[in-house]
Amino acid sequence: MDVPGWPLIFRGSAAVGAGLVTARRLQGPAFVRVLPDTWAARHLVPLGHADRCRAVFRWSGGRGVIAGWAAAELSGAPCAPVGAPVDVVLPVRARARPW
Repeated sequence: MDVPGWPLIFRGSAAVGAGLVTARRLQGPAFVRVLPDTWAARHLVPLGHADRCRAVFRWSGGRGVIAGWAAAELSGAPCAPVGAPVDVVLPVRARARPW
C-alpha cells in the first residue's frame, strides 16, 4: 500500500475500514498475510526480524509488549541468534501462539 503515513505492515481490517484497500485486493499479489488480519506489502517478503516484530505488535492491536531477543534487537543490541522468535507479552485473556 503506497499511502503516505500508512505502515507497510498493517491490520487488514483497519485498512479496509479506512477505505485504503478492499478485502479482495488484500488477497491479490500486492500483499501477503503474515499473521491473522495482519498484512505486509509483498516487496518486504521475506520479513526481517524488525518487520516480524512490527507484524506481531500490529497483530496484538497495540496491546502487546515486545520482549526477549526481539526487544534487544529493536533497542539496537544485535544479539539475537538467527531465526530468533519474536516474544510478545500479552494481556491475560489473549491466547498464546507460536510466531
